[in-house]
Amino acid sequence: MNHPLKKLLSTLRGNVEEIGNAVLGNKALRLLDEDIRQTDLALHRTRLEADAAKARRIHAEDVASKGQAKLREQEAVVATHLADGKPGLARRAAQKVVEIEAALREARRILTECQRTEQQFNHAIEQLEQQLRRLRHQSDTLKAAESLKLAQASVAMRQPGSAPYPEPAQASVRRKKAAAPQAARPKPQPPPSVPTIEDVLSRVDKRTPARPAKPRRTAPTPKPRKEGK
Repeated sequence: MNHPLKKLLSTLRGNVEEIGNAVLGNKALRLLDEDIRQTDLALHRTRLEADAAKARRIHAEDVASKGQAKLREQEAVVATHLADGKPGLARRAAQKVVEIEAALREARRILTECQRTEQQFNHAIEQLEQQLRRLRHQSDTLKAAESLKLAQASVAMRQPGSAPYPEPAQASVRRKKAAAPQAARPKPQPPPSVPTIEDVLSRVDKRTPARPAKPRRTAPTPKPRKEGK
């Protein structure tokens, strides 16, 4: 396979990979948006239920408070009849006390149930709020990743070169990583030459300073002989 065709097929595979990633990314984003919408609706409904439970709890508190006040008043009536020596009236007043206490017990039971229901709704609201924050964070992260891919693809399309199609962002990153070790590798140096004996003698001779020449010894001049001796 010739080099241009091989390069073209490699570029097409990279584009297909980019398209597949884009499709998967869009699908994941749509699923997250749907989860966010459903969670937001559930949170809205739960808040409405919590408000209704709070209203029922406030009404139950009012009923229980009024029943407690009515009980104290009726017990005071019983005490007054007993003090006045009227046992018949005291018994009839005591019967009303029994009825008021029964109604008060039911009011307190309803109040306890309303308080428990309100607490459950408040707890559900906290969980839904946490889930909604988590889903929105995931959506923001995915959107940022998609924006980064689009930016990389835009940069790759504007790169000069002889490729018939713009190079995908992931292919560009792989190519740069593969080329980085070769660019950083130092060039091979030729092995040093082994000096010869003549090279050593010449190098040492150049470093040795020249010695001054010694004066030559001359033969002594013979003295002339005197006559008569």
